Amino acid sequence: AKDTAGTRRWFSCFAAVAGVVAKQMGLWGVMERFQADPFDDARVFVQQIALKAANEAQPWGTGLGSFRRVYEQHETLDNVLNLYVNRAHNDWIEFYLEAGVAGLTLIGLWLLWWIWARRVSGEAAMDRPGQEQRLLSIACTLALAALAIHSFVDYPMRTISIATVAAALLAMSVPPVAAADRVAAM
Repeated sequence: AKDTAGTRRWFSCFAAVAGVVAKQMGLWGVMERFQADPFDDARVFVQQIALKAANEAQPWGTGLGSFRRVYEQHETLDNVLNLYVNRAHNDWIEFYLEAGVAGLTLIGLWLLWWIWARRVSGEAAMDRPGQEQRLLSIACTLALAALAIHSFVDYPMRTISIATVAAALLAMSVPPVAAADRVAAM
């Protein structure tokens, strides 16, 4: 018992020192990030140029996948960045540029259908004894809302991995009513 007490003390001291060093190293990077002026972030300028180009391309947009070429055409000498700009760092502005008001209208119509489908499946779930499916649907909806909010400051939905996760979340957020009724009958 005496040997383990000494070992525990040494391990605790080592863990404390390692924790302090890790915290200091991590904080150093965070402090450097916050020392920069947020208005120097190139995303703000890229989004302004993209929004201006999007407003000029309405109502149909410039075509899906055309952001980079259209951005290069609208970038003036005053705001040329020493960066390669391939995304607007805002999924909503980029989609507005590429698909126009017509694309946003389609998203709005789809969103109305999705809300209706969730409501219909939610009403069917209320008649069943288990609430697991309902809780899963709520959790998936919250995760999708987080992705939609994140899309205002970056382009998560333009990456295959996140788009795949979003598709799975969408599929789990609206269970088919017929399958839900079969489960309730068991």
